[in-house]
Amino acid sequence: MSEQFVSCFGTDLSDMIRLMVVQGGSESTYMSRASSFDLFCYEQHPACDELTEALALSWVNRNTTSAATIHYRATFLRGFACYLNRIGKPAFVIPDKYFCSRSFFVPYLFSDKELTDLFAAIDRFQCPGNPFCRLFSVPISG
Repeated sequence: MSEQFVSCFGTDLSDMIRLMVVQGGSESTYMSRASSFDLFCYEQHPACDELTEALALSWVNRNTTSAATIHYRATFLRGFACYLNRIGKPAFVIPDKYFCSRSFFVPYLFSDKELTDLFAAIDRFQCPGNPFCRLFSVPISG
C-alpha cells in the first residue's frame, strides 16, 4: 500500500484495496477516495468505530454540490460498506440510486397542440403507390 491510513477504518480500507488489486483492480482507482474518507473520519469523527448513515452521508455531501463528486463518493462508500458487511462488520450501505447519477434524461413532453398537429399530419399523409412509404417519413407542418 502506497499510503498509510490513520482513522479507525484504516485497516479495513487497506484490506479492501488489497482485495480489489488482487481481483484485477488498480490501487489508484480507490486510493484518492479512500484517503479522503479516512482523513475525514480521523478529523471529524475520531471516536467513530462503525460506518453509520450519518457518517456516510456527511462525507458524501461534504463541501460539494457537484452531482458527479457526490456520485463518485457514494459509489465508493457503497462498495466499502458492502465489503465491511461481508467481513462481518456492521455498516450502513447507501442504497443503489440513493443519489442520482452524473446525468439524467429529461423527456420531451408534447403539448396538446403539438399532439393534435402530429396526428392531423399523420391522418392527412398520402403516399400513392408505395404502402411502405409511411414507415420512413411523416411530414409535420406547423
